[in-house]
Amino acid sequence: MFLLFIPHSFLYSEIGVRFGTNITNQSWEYSELDLNRNFENRFGPNIGVNYKILELNYFDLYADVSYCQMRTSEKMKGTLVWQNQQGYIDADVITLKNEFDFISFALLAHLKPFQTKLNPYLCFGPRVDYLHDKHSNYNSIVIKNFNNYVYGIVIGVGFEIHAYKSSSVVIESTVNTDVSYLYNTDQLSVKKSSYNLVVGYNL
Repeated sequence: MFLLFIPHSFLYSEIGVRFGTNITNQSWEYSELDLNRNFENRFGPNIGVNYKILELNYFDLYADVSYCQMRTSEKMKGTLVWQNQQGYIDADVITLKNEFDFISFALLAHLKPFQTKLNPYLCFGPRVDYLHDKHSNYNSIVIKNFNNYVYGIVIGVGFEIHAYKSSSVVIESTVNTDVSYLYNTDQLSVKKSSYNLVVGYNL
């Protein structure tokens, strides 16, 4: 029975596509200055595909690959100052904008407590982010030396709505949290986290 059961679970393998958005937080912690810079969140695209590699009664296992552009910004005082009409000294406020292109690989378990047409599930698993490219409107040595690979975990909830035959529509919300650093020295450590909302279609 066991030998027959394993192939049967793979017969229900399926490919899904996902489209959505993410909002990213990036934290810069300076150890000596007792300072923590939190960049403002900006929305970015999230596009991916996944492949169901195992299906059981209340448990699915997915391999997930996605492209995610994580965007951050921060307003800072510039170096140009002048005296205004009231006699006060003003300084330019500049907005620092960053865009980071990540290719993410995840192995996600889906726990499905109910077997209904509207099927809620809990998803979680490990994730690896590869920093494919980065863009910034200012010259930062720290950003230039970000690690290419970052490791983290994914946890979230979703709904799978069964549609035509074996196809289904998915609405999913996840939180991605890093367990390793984008940048880490004795003086500064940089980590990121993101909230993702996607809709998808399982073929």
